[in-house]
Amino acid sequence: MNINYLKKINPKNKLFISVGLLLTANLAMIYFLTIPATDSIKDSRNDIINLKIDLENKIIREKNISTLNEKINKIEPQLQKINQIFISKNREIEFITALEGLENKHNIKQKLNINLNSPNQDNDLGKIPLNINASGNFQNLMDYLAGIESLNYYINIENISLTKNNAGDYNSRTSTPGQVASNQMDLSISGYAYWK
Repeated sequence: MNINYLKKINPKNKLFISVGLLLTANLAMIYFLTIPATDSIKDSRNDIINLKIDLENKIIREKNISTLNEKINKIEPQLQKINQIFISKNREIEFITALEGLENKHNIKQKLNINLNSPNQDNDLGKIPLNINASGNFQNLMDYLAGIESLNYYINIENISLTKNNAGDYNSRTSTPGQVASNQMDLSISGYAYWK
């Protein structure tokens, strides 16, 4: 019966029905195929943008890390020098030996007083009181001071005094033949050495 009904429809109405069916089929395809594909493409686009942002952040972090590593490599030799100026707790003998070497090198007599039992804590460093009494002629004492300054250790001198040596304190070890006792001087140094 439907077929007979279609035969009775005029060609103009058949055309409208065909166009309506095609439009309905197209709308159904758009709704069921194109819109989900578009949403999927938008989601993929957002995922790609997020991955791009994440990758850029990783590149920036890697550049920062490599820059930081370069800076650390530049600073590391200086840190080693800084670490060497502090006296290690189990290497006190090296410090004392260095001071004794200056005594022999500059032909003076010295007395060291290092109080290892009373360290003052400054951060991670121990601040050890140090007193040095030395005697010799003026030039040798000045050379001795320069030698202390050139040591690889950090010594913070708080007080220094230089006085003429009394005749009774004259020490033949610090003078050369023909040298007069009046050339002898006493040097007193007080300060701190830093230990780690």
